[in-house]
Amino acid sequence: MNFKSKGSITRISAFLATFVVACGLVWSQNRNVRGGGGTAPQARSAPAGRAAPQARPAPPSAPARSFARPPAPYAGARGAAPTRQAPGVYAGRGQGVAPSGRQPGGATGAGAAATAASRFSTPSRTVTTSTGVVAKMDSAGSVTSIRGNGVSINEGARGERTVISQRADQSRLVSTGAGHGFVEHATVENGRPYIQRTYVANGRTYARVFRGAYYNGFLYYHYVPAWIFAPGFWWWAFNPWRFPVFFNWGWGPWFGWYAYYFAPYPYYFGASMWLTDYILSADLQDAYNAGYNAGWQSSATIWPAESSYAPLTPELKQAIDDEVSAELARQANAAANPQVAGGEEVPAALDPKIRTFIVSIGLTEKLPSGAECFLAPGDVLSRIDDTPDANRNVRVMVSSSQANDCPAGSQLMIGVQELQEMYNAFQQKLEAGLNKLSQTQGKNGIPAGPAANPKPSPEGTAQPDPSAAAQLEQQQKAANQAEQEVAAQRPD
Repeated sequence: MNFKSKGSITRISAFLATFVVACGLVWSQNRNVRGGGGTAPQARSAPAGRAAPQARPAPPSAPARSFARPPAPYAGARGAAPTRQAPGVYAGRGQGVAPSGRQPGGATGAGAAATAASRFSTPSRTVTTSTGVVAKMDSAGSVTSIRGNGVSINEGARGERTVISQRADQSRLVSTGAGHGFVEHATVENGRPYIQRTYVANGRTYARVFRGAYYNGFLYYHYVPAWIFAPGFWWWAFNPWRFPVFFNWGWGPWFGWYAYYFAPYPYYFGASMWLTDYILSADLQDAYNAGYNAGWQSSATIWPAESSYAPLTPELKQAIDDEVSAELARQANAAANPQVAGGEEVPAALDPKIRTFIVSIGLTEKLPSGAECFLAPGDVLSRIDDTPDANRNVRVMVSSSQANDCPAGSQLMIGVQELQEMYNAFQQKLEAGLNKLSQTQGKNGIPAGPAANPKPSPEGTAQPDPSAAAQLEQQQKAANQAEQEVAAQRPD
């Protein structure tokens, strides 16, 4: 670039210097607002109902610091919910292009409530086959569940299918699609019950462990971490970052599919926000990769105009962020003060301090009207009751739901074991997110922190079942046969 005089260079330099100073002032003001003002950031308090960590040692690479996270991280940045600009395109999403013919019709708010009330106002119809298989259908004639011959099938409105089999030897199979699911076996070690699961996903097989503990006379299983991280890394993950961070996830086609429902944060104040998006996206991506889109590919009417949905709001994401923060604080304290688990242990499903749960596998639940509705991975529930009924069910409210799932605002009675399963899955994805974060820190805008030094956890280590993939394949065939039997005998 050529300039005609030194005066031009001087004027341009002055302009740039002024611009940089102005940006610095704006950033300083914004930072003071977030931190409560003053010369130093305010201490970040622990989530409501959770004890504050006992100690917060400074990460080796930076002085101790923390500030209060703003109550609504989106405010002034994300703006209103994305609106459709053209068929299949949603504003504010870098990759938010939904596949042609797959956009939901888009009833939200009062319209969604009216639509959902119409769809789920009548009890489910029942069809029983000659072999004793029982299928239930909604008012539109779509199958919602199939039970019988040792197989339980939950059917979603968009072609989803979750197959669950409980076998005589107490092993359990859960299949979420072709080549996806897990095989579970119960074991006893040193007089304590455990279950070992072999997961199959995208050609990969790996094992995870869950430790049993009794509470009020009932046995619940808790996820055993597969990895041990350095205590300093936990504290770094718990405390906010010095500067907000923009992060390019590089998500694939699944993101466009769920663009109407899920929006990532535009920037991140700390690891808890980054992990919140990681966990939510992992649930949605797992559902997509598991073959949940099989029915969508062959039908352009799977998103009817009357479909209803309630997308994830900033407030709901904040509630999930709070759960992430609380778990990070708990794990940080546990890393600094390791204790041997023993005695009764309150399951997260009944912990009064834990209210928000993300659905991890497809479930069919019953509404007060008697109609059945589907909960898909990524839908969010809020627990209302703390005490289960005689059937070990608690009342929950559907806080957000995808197209044609259980309507938002409706109340369901859901099993405590099912909620515990959701929290265990939440912990698994949080751990996977921390592993990814440990590999990403110092790159792509993520600030550097203490080394994570992940090491395998002896208690959380198990050998995968080599026959898991074959067992899940057989289960899929049994489910196909049950569906064919129902199709042959259902009324026209």
